[in-house]
Amino acid sequence: MFDRPTLVASHVRRAPLGTVLAAAAVGGCAVLIRALTVDTSRDVLQFARLSAVLIAAAAAAAMENTSAPITNTASLPRSVSLWLSAAITGLAAIVMWVGPVMLSGTLVGDGSGLPLGGLLIEFVALLVVGWLLTESVTRVRGPVAAGTAAGALLLLGVITTLMTPHTIEWLWRGPDPHWWRIHLRWALIAVVAGALLGLSARDAAAGRPSIRRVHPASVLEKL
Repeated sequence: MFDRPTLVASHVRRAPLGTVLAAAAVGGCAVLIRALTVDTSRDVLQFARLSAVLIAAAAAAAMENTSAPITNTASLPRSVSLWLSAAITGLAAIVMWVGPVMLSGTLVGDGSGLPLGGLLIEFVALLVVGWLLTESVTRVRGPVAAGTAAGALLLLGVITTLMTPHTIEWLWRGPDPHWWRIHLRWALIAVVAGALLGLSARDAAAGRPSIRRVHPASVLEKL
């Protein structure tokens, strides 16, 4: 039987951060190439946001494998596994996203940097929403491909918000004197999604059953 430190170490080693790294490489290259071809950081803004969306979707997919049991007989509690997965993928994702975004400020023609604080709020909100989607899909249909489905749902949700002027104005408007309102909205999204994720983790810790499809054969085997 594994002790707790061994389980945690195994959990960290199994984190599929290659997915996050691949998304960060694509997004980071897009940000840096854009920075080399424009004169102001404002023209790099949407590319930084695109990078954030890609990495957040990859982080949602990464949650899928890290929350799976290590063995059939021993694993971390579901709630601990959930928060540990969030810490692993979140830290890696933020580091991989912040680097190219900060570097882009030194590459643009005017030498100005992007408003990192506001964009980081947006990014964290996207991460938390992605994790909530992964946890929700896991509880409904099981852990198989839950992260992949959650990442796809996150991308679909972002695309949907870009289809109407109202949601673009509400969430994606560029820097201006009233941009703080967009930061506040994203912060609210992060808080609500984090609260729902916390409730889900508490339910898991309490042993409440997930809503999953049960195959008739598994029922017969228990009889």
